[in-house]
Amino acid sequence: MPNAPGCCARPAPVLTTPNRLTFSPGRDTPANPYHTRELAPDELVSLLDKHFVVTRLWGVRHGPRLAAWEHAHGSIVDAQLARPFPQWSDALAQRVRSIEVSDFALHPDTSDTPVASSLDLAVVAYRRP
Repeated sequence: MPNAPGCCARPAPVLTTPNRLTFSPGRDTPANPYHTRELAPDELVSLLDKHFVVTRLWGVRHGPRLAAWEHAHGSIVDAQLARPFPQWSDALAQRVRSIEVSDFALHPDTSDTPVASSLDLAVVAYRRP
C-alpha cells in the first residue's frame, strides 16, 4: 500500500470513516442507511490506539466541484438523506454517480478546517511493535 503524503518511511494503511459529528449528531445509529457505523474523531483514534499508532488524522471535505454544486443547490448530503434513493431527483442521482475521488480534499486539523466538522475522517496508522 502506498504511503500517504508526508507520512512515514514505511508503508502505512489509510483508513476512512464517516464523521458521526456531522452525519448523525446526537444519534446512536447512523442517519444514513448506507453507513453501518460512524465514528467521531476521538472515537476513531481511541478504537485504533490499542493496536496502532496513529500518525495523521485528517478531515475529508468537499473539493471545489462539489462545493460549487452545493452553493447552487444546497447540501448534497442533506439531499441524499432527505428521501430514499428511488425518490431522488434525476439531477441529484446524476451528480452522485459522477462523484470521483478528486471531488474530495484532505485537510489537517486547523482552526480554519477543524477535523470535528469534516464530513469524513481519514487516518494513517501503523501496527504497534
